[in-house]
Amino acid sequence: MIQMPMYVCDCWRDILKGLCISTENLNDVYSTLIPRNRKVVQMLQISQTLNDQTNEVSKYLKRYVHELDLKALCLFLRFCIGSEIITVPNIAVEFVNMTGLSRRPNRAYLR
Repeated sequence: MIQMPMYVCDCWRDILKGLCISTENLNDVYSTLIPRNRKVVQMLQISQTLNDQTNEVSKYLKRYVHELDLKALCLFLRFCIGSEIITVPNIAVEFVNMTGLSRRPNRAYLR
């Protein structure tokens, strides 16, 4: 269990020494990737041409995301972007009118 990660560390040691990344800088970068409710709500890119129904649904979506706990927020991000940390600048939300058996959740598209 120790040998495999140590091999990777040995391979990258010389390359990473030249970058001079401090622990504080690495912590700052990592802290920007941690999802927060307000950040995720701001990432939602919802179409501006909305009718009353889609406008109301978008409000419910924003409120839902805003009230999620950290574990559920990570699961929401995994569903939308495939990662539990913030790896994209925004999440595009598109509304599609479906009826009957064709109604199902769609994945959010990335832009």
